[in-house]
Amino acid sequence: MCVLLAAGLAVLAAAQQGVEEEEFHEDPPPHPPPSPHPPPPSLTPPLLSIVFVTKRPGGYDILLNALARQTSKSYELICVDELAPFRAEKVKDMARQLGVNLLAVTMSKPKTHPQTDFGIANAFNTGFILSTGTIVTVLQDNIFLPADFVEKTLSFHSQHPHSLLSYPERRYVAAPSIVNSSYIHDPSSLSVFDVPVTLGPLAEGWKASNEGTMPMGIWKNMAEGGRIEFDWLECACCSVPYSVLHQLNGVDETLDTGDDCHEVLS
Repeated sequence: MCVLLAAGLAVLAAAQQGVEEEEFHEDPPPHPPPSPHPPPPSLTPPLLSIVFVTKRPGGYDILLNALARQTSKSYELICVDELAPFRAEKVKDMARQLGVNLLAVTMSKPKTHPQTDFGIANAFNTGFILSTGTIVTVLQDNIFLPADFVEKTLSFHSQHPHSLLSYPERRYVAAPSIVNSSYIHDPSSLSVFDVPVTLGPLAEGWKASNEGTMPMGIWKNMAEGGRIEFDWLECACCSVPYSVLHQLNGVDETLDTGDDCHEVLS
């Protein structure tokens, strides 16, 4: 366990699991001797931890319905939600109904650098503290995941174990008539639409707003199955081995000087 990140673990674990707070030390206790028998399947840790960070009303209809359709269930979902006091129980109920592997819904831990104006790096580190998977995906709100997202992400990392996987954005716009303005201002809302979104944007009839944040040449290259070298691209979703986060001791929370993730994920 990283020393810096361990500071918030007791509070978060107690808040989410309903257990008494434990005392944590910088030096972790020695590992118990390995069991001669593998753990039962129900106790096998998932391979992928999905850390979803949000501070906006809505968004859970898109996320939870996408996760309910995954071809691989080897994931856990950790929601770092600044609106958790208003909707955590509703999120848990919806995840339970859809069969989504939800581990926790929590607000961010106390800041390591209180002088920073924003908090997305702190939110990421909160999710990393709770992660048990060997691969971690960072996900922001209003992103739809295709049904094979977990399967393909794990497949990529099995072939490229030391890589960071970044997913470029392709943006879609919902018809204004289906957006409920009262939900947008309701901190307890799980959706901002009159009818919750259960399918992907194309199946819902949404239109692409533009080619996204990527030059058309890159989209064409990817559509043809090729790869292209680039220095930087905008993304709101990426995956990385947990071992890398451990070595880095999480992400640098002094980067919480802006209200976006691109500096943090670069």
